[in-house]
Amino acid sequence: KLETSLTYGLFHQFNRTACEVWDRCDGSHTVLQMAEQLVEAYDVDLATAVADVVAVVRQLHTLTLLQCSDG
Repeated sequence: KLETSLTYGLFHQFNRTACEVWDRCDGSHTVLQMAEQLVEAYDVDLATAVADVVAVVRQLHTLTLLQCSDG
């Protein structure tokens, strides 16, 4: 999946896990909920799924594709 950043005119290519996380970064899913969905979809344990979700969210934030809120 390719995603564009209109602010910087860049294209970003996501792997399958990153796509799953990106699609759920809508403010209505917690990290744990996203991880639980990865556990259901793939052969992965919860601890690994949580670590993967956190890593993807951090990377999306670093790339300024995602802004985290306190709410």
